[in-house]
Amino acid sequence: MSVEAGLFSEDGRRFLLASASGEDGPWQWTCVELQDSWDIVGIGAADLLGSAWGRPEFRMLSLDGSVLSCGTTGESEISIFTLKEPSRSATFRRFAEWIVTSDAFHPVDVAEVYRWLKSI
Repeated sequence: MSVEAGLFSEDGRRFLLASASGEDGPWQWTCVELQDSWDIVGIGAADLLGSAWGRPEFRMLSLDGSVLSCGTTGESEISIFTLKEPSRSATFRRFAEWIVTSDAFHPVDVAEVYRWLKSI
């Protein structure tokens, strides 16, 4: 899904990966590149991309911000979605608006979401 949607850069397999900077810290985007051999949901989820083998937890963004890909694991299912042009999604925009009014998120994350909302 991510390949077809255009998550990776034209000149390689680079994209942005979100990671928390501590248990309660803000999220930050880091530019990464896929290796020749890659597995996002299987063994790849055992470390940086999840909590265990087959339990993905990731947020990926194309370098130009036009493709968002996320994965998460529930009690009995794995959910993975890819969204092209997230700024055009009314549902995604409402979710972002909820984040900036909620007290459940780190203030730095809220500020970044607010900045993104103002830019679209």
